[in-house]
Amino acid sequence: MQLESPFDAIHYSMLHAMNTNDKHYIHDFEVTMFAQTWGSTALGFGGIGGAAMTPAYTVILSRGNNYNVYFGGRHAYSINVHEISAEGRNKFFSDISAQCMQNLRGRTNYN
Repeated sequence: MQLESPFDAIHYSMLHAMNTNDKHYIHDFEVTMFAQTWGSTALGFGGIGGAAMTPAYTVILSRGNNYNVYFGGRHAYSINVHEISAEGRNKFFSDISAQCMQNLRGRTNYN
């Protein structure tokens, strides 16, 4: 399968972030984006999906201590790095550096 448009991934991620955060502007966010391959068409959300290796853009929008993680332009989870353990914080930033984020269920590895 082919990756979707990187512009669409950022666009839908930004729309969600700006609609859920009061009075924020596009320049308030730092953007990290990379391609990530998932084991099904459900991406990192789990549930029912075709059993096919599926690439999608992972977008991470950060503002201050808050990080919103999106798979294929859909919101997966949010993390406030001051509300998780030092070990969880290290794992989170290590996964960003490795460009391999935890899926929705694995998000608890960051606690």
